[in-house]
Amino acid sequence: MKTKHSGSEKKHSCNMCDFKSFTRQGLRHHVKGKHKIGVKEFTCQICFKVMYMKVHYQRHLLTHSDFKPYKCRLCSASYKDNTNYKIHMKNVHGEIEKDAGEWGNVKNKDS
Repeated sequence: MKTKHSGSEKKHSCNMCDFKSFTRQGLRHHVKGKHKIGVKEFTCQICFKVMYMKVHYQRHLLTHSDFKPYKCRLCSASYKDNTNYKIHMKNVHGEIEKDAGEWGNVKNKDS
């Protein structure tokens, strides 16, 4: 079976460890994730937790607020994150949400 990199060699080497990658992008991803170089830190000013992705930082800030953007369309429940909203929809209403951003896109578990 031929793979995407069959016949290729890993030409992009990390200068801090033995890691090698087929692509420059793969090497950049490794350096940012493993060695934290070129990575911006996002520090919560309330609890001082450090995150390396803006989206994780923004989601984390919700833990310190009363803002609950995920509102159930069937009852008065609301949640800070999509995961708990989906768990609620399944366990309480027997429905599975495909995407909490598309409120009308709901399937009943019996259908």
